[in-house]
Amino acid sequence: MARQFYEITATCIRAADLVKIANQVFNDKMQFVQLSIINSSREDEDGNVLIDALPSIDSDDPVHYPEITSFSLLDSDAFGFRD
Repeated sequence: MARQFYEITATCIRAADLVKIANQVFNDKMQFVQLSIINSSREDEDGNVLIDALPSIDSDDPVHYPEITSFSLLDSDAFGFRD
């Protein structure tokens, strides 16, 4: 059995920011969402989250929602690690 290897990129955003955009996505009747975490050399952008959505799988007109700003936790182990 082949073992799968993957890399996880994590960031911390405010739940209220995510819920606000999730409500917009729902109200816009979007069916598919892509979340992207910015990996940037600029400290003010690194870890920010981009959300794009499509109303259907065959749509080629994505809706781009406002960027969610990340922030650093005081305790980097606050969420623990996934196994």
